[in-house]
Amino acid sequence: MKHPRLKWFCVDSKQINSQRMYSRFVVSRLKHGQAQTIGITIRRALLEEVKVTRISHARFENLNFAHQYVTILGIDESPNEILRNLEKIVLRSSIDCPLEASIHIHGPKRVTAADIDINSPYITIVEPTQYIANIYSPINFSISLKIERSRGYFPIQDENNPQKDSTYLLDAVLMPVVNVNFNIINPYKYEGVVERPETLILEIWTNGGISPKKALLEACENLIELFSIFLYPDEKDILLEEIEELRVIKIGRILNA
Repeated sequence: MKHPRLKWFCVDSKQINSQRMYSRFVVSRLKHGQAQTIGITIRRALLEEVKVTRISHARFENLNFAHQYVTILGIDESPNEILRNLEKIVLRSSIDCPLEASIHIHGPKRVTAADIDINSPYITIVEPTQYIANIYSPINFSISLKIERSRGYFPIQDENNPQKDSTYLLDAVLMPVVNVNFNIINPYKYEGVVERPETLILEIWTNGGISPKKALLEACENLIELFSIFLYPDEKDILLEEIEELRVIKIGRILNA
């Protein structure tokens, strides 16, 4: 029996606003049960395995205060409120290495994400109008920032903030994929024909820091890399970085056999 050729394509894609992107994908001609397997696996990978670029550290350069909840003369927000506003800033990046950024303002001024000086063409701010703080007095306001790309959830305990060099770690839920839905068009339920293929409808919403298509590709790459270890049963302890090298060696042996 000839197996059906798999197909996938994007049927809808739109920018809802600066911090919401949406796409709908169709994967067709799947065997019975494969649509649910792919849908569940991809949904989990999209929500947990896709990296996000974020501000991870902040250090107040010229402000002296006892703790992050204190009121600072000349600024409407406490340091803690400023840190929480920095956590909300969505960044788009094409590189993985950490970078430095900064804010240097002389008040009075309403400080937004557009005031962040990022000395790199590889990182852009998704929403430049994102509010950070309001300075109502003629004071200098300077913050050094560190930008990183990572995945997962990083809760920060107050007793660990600040660090020894007065740098504050920023709490973050690193989920550039906001929501994922999938539906299965299953002809078996209606026609009872076992050989008819299934169709998977996959909907993805992101925070604007990454497109749904790019998030889908990254999630699939992460899954392939994760399961690649089972292709090498003789290797009981292997780094993911070594998998590609082993794959090349294996292909070379096959070609030379």
